[in-house]
Amino acid sequence: MPFALLRSRPASRRKATLPGGALLAEGEARRVYLGGRLMIVAKVNGQFHAISALCTHWPEMIDPESLSGCEVRCPVHWATFDVRTGKATGGPTRKAVPVFPVTVNGDDLLIELPD
Repeated sequence: MPFALLRSRPASRRKATLPGGALLAEGEARRVYLGGRLMIVAKVNGQFHAISALCTHWPEMIDPESLSGCEVRCPVHWATFDVRTGKATGGPTRKAVPVFPVTVNGDDLLIELPD
């Protein structure tokens, strides 16, 4: 394969649709598989947020039902993450989880994913 074809290209983003996602109740979070990624989608203070569902400390899924205020928790070692920013807020990790920008389109959510 010619080297010209192996060069990296600029990062681009694509949008994936979560049908009915905008119907999520205030203070509710769900784990979804969208665009090849597991993520948590939450509604906090009238805003929708999406973060990776994989804990950065241990390969375990963050529990969406643990949403308290703006934080969710990993059930293994109690690492907590802010769903608005992805930042680690407690527990054994300080590494943030990836955040995916969300826009509302009627009853659906459009979530930006990296290619």
